[in-house]
Amino acid sequence: LRHVSKAFLEDPLRVLRVARFAARFGDFHIAPETLLHMRRMVEALELETLSRERIWQELSRAMEETEPLRFIETLNHCNALSDVLPASFEKQWHQEAAQERIRQAMQLIDRVSPRLNQRMACLLRFISSTEIQEWAKGSKWPNEITDYCQIVADFEVVHTKLIAKDMLAFFNRADLWRKPNRISELLTLYEALGVDTAIWVTLVNQLMGIDAGQIAASVSQRSNVNELGKAIHAELEKARLLLIQETLSQ
Repeated sequence: LRHVSKAFLEDPLRVLRVARFAARFGDFHIAPETLLHMRRMVEALELETLSRERIWQELSRAMEETEPLRFIETLNHCNALSDVLPASFEKQWHQEAAQERIRQAMQLIDRVSPRLNQRMACLLRFISSTEIQEWAKGSKWPNEITDYCQIVADFEVVHTKLIAKDMLAFFNRADLWRKPNRISELLTLYEALGVDTAIWVTLVNQLMGIDAGQIAASVSQRSNVNELGKAIHAELEKARLLLIQETLSQ
């Protein structure tokens, strides 16, 4: 692509669109002089004039293209990563080992899932869920995308350590009890990434088998009615934690 008029320089959105076209078309090449103009627009802070909603729109569309990594590469070439993604992502991208991990994960997931939430989560899974939340809020990302990315980032921290209380905290954060399908989807995602999730699959099945109604009935017989809700919750937490501990010890 070569810029054809001054109009190119008057619309910073074209920086993101050029990057998206690179993700869509495998044989798409950007002329050096065009890339130079893109860099100058970024350096002049032109992208800051775009609404966060427009930036998200271009990012989300790029992540659903055939080669989303080319979008990231193009943004990096014109120094625009920090305008589109959290600061920690740019730092990781400039570290050889971290970049390779991101590339491998994205290449694997591109083959098995075109879903935006999974692609975004793979891209950001080595960033803290707190940073994801802060960036996404300021960048006007959809809540369901933000939440899923945070859950995956949390899982990245806990899945290898296998500490019972941390695992239970993760299940609570991910709302396993009301949204078990979301956890099943996450585990399928990690299986596609080559991670052994057998213990997690077992735990999900066992935890969902706990009879909350029976526990509630038992607690109701011996608890003050004013504190019944808290008592039931505490007993459920105790049962869930015990089950996780027993499963890990086997």
